Amino acid sequence: MRRMNHSLSAGFCALLATLGLTFTLGVTRVEAQPALVVDVIDTVALPNTQNAVISIFVDNFSDTVAGVELWIQLDRPDVIVFKTNIDTIPDTTLWLCLAGAFPACTDSIQVFDTIRYWSCQNPIGAVPPNCLDSIEVADTTLGYDWFTTNPYDFLHVADLEIILGSFDTSGTLMSGWEFVDARSLGGQGFDIKISALANQAALPQTPGFGPQTDGVLIKLLADVILDDTATDRTVTMRIVSSTLNNFSFSDELGNSIGIVTDSVEDTAFWFCEQWNPFSPFNCLSYIRVPTPPFDSTSIDTILVGHLDTTKVFLSDGSLTILAQPQCICGDVNDDNKKNIADVTFMIARVFTGGAAPTCGGVESNLGADPNGDCKFNIADITYMIAWIFTGGSGPNGCCLQ
Repeated sequence: MRRMNHSLSAGFCALLATLGLTFTLGVTRVEAQPALVVDVIDTVALPNTQNAVISIFVDNFSDTVAGVELWIQLDRPDVIVFKTNIDTIPDTTLWLCLAGAFPACTDSIQVFDTIRYWSCQNPIGAVPPNCLDSIEVADTTLGYDWFTTNPYDFLHVADLEIILGSFDTSGTLMSGWEFVDARSLGGQGFDIKISALANQAALPQTPGFGPQTDGVLIKLLADVILDDTATDRTVTMRIVSSTLNNFSFSDELGNSIGIVTDSVEDTAFWFCEQWNPFSPFNCLSYIRVPTPPFDSTSIDTILVGHLDTTKVFLSDGSLTILAQPQCICGDVNDDNKKNIADVTFMIARVFTGGAAPTCGGVESNLGADPNGDCKFNIADITYMIAWIFTGGSGPNGCCLQ
């Protein structure tokens, strides 16, 4: 396994700064301690392994982490897939009749925004209704002069199928968080999007985790589907950080960690829904449109956030499929012998929850199926005892995977 350590001690960083020096680590030029390090650990698994564990590590040096958006993608879905389950949730949509009246509606369109907010750009008196030019604003925080409601005639509720990812938060930094969700956005298990909040609106108050290093954020579960004959046996697990909808770590106040903003010009296109009948060059109601046709444009300066890669270090991981070890059937304790010690090991495992059998140093039941029925149970113990003490048939099974 590989766990990268990107941090420098505060005293060492201060000394470098005093001397006017910088420190180069690989291809990354480090001038100060990062705010956040996210690392998908390198790991290994055997062919056809179920519930292989993929651990995500986090170092946060100054901020408390209370919210997470993290998207992991696999580049080889023919090697492993994230373990998923299918669930359904109700999906409610609003519809407006275009022909006929509900319930005898013969044509309809879906209505998305039931409330729209408007700002007057050219008032000629009290607003509303005396406005010659108006624009739609995104929300009430931008200020508005009036609002309109989009009518709808009926609701449609359908079951929406979602693909949930499997994860384990026990013993991790997210243990006890009030909301943790993992979904395969692609729907095929080659990706997992994690969304999590330490605290939701209702009581009790659940804090995030403070500054720390080498903490396991969450453990994802995956199934190995590669057989033992393949030659290319490594899959890369990539952190997607191209947009802040896919990658975001935030503090308890909702402030994103390691995000910087730039001022950019944003050009908007507007289409006139209603012209002034008394002045054909004045529009009473504009809507914003993404593409032509449009009647006018506006340019505004907006803030666009992006990841500061000098403060946030991301490290992709890998999972390599090992060759299946050649196990000795009946060698349950992995000492390259078949004797009474293996019987004792099997009894401890079956009856008292003792250590799991291993094969070639890797946990495996392959050596623990001497009767070849593809199960590891008391029948295998009886089989081994009969062979050792009464000269029964020797161990020749081992069909467990």
